[in-house]
Amino acid sequence: MTAHGKRGNHGTVGGVPVTDQLVRASNDQVDERSPAGRERHPGRPSLSGDGESQVVQFRATRVQVEALDRRAKATHRTRSELAREALDLYLAGD
Repeated sequence: MTAHGKRGNHGTVGGVPVTDQLVRASNDQVDERSPAGRERHPGRPSLSGDGESQVVQFRATRVQVEALDRRAKATHRTRSELAREALDLYLAGD
């Protein structure tokens, strides 16, 4: 059963009912356009190009996050870019 309560009906797009048959046909078209043998990886691309970027989470104070967001906005960069740069600078001091 779908969220709409009817088997095989997935709602509408532009007034056209989206049926199981339409979904299968759409998926087949996507498969035909995809490069053969190309492995798909969900999410963002690797930073290093080898598929091995790690996600690191840490806690920060509200004041730190607000300062980070101000700097990111002023420099047109992301939080992650700034955090990576800060980490590189800190680790270079070892």
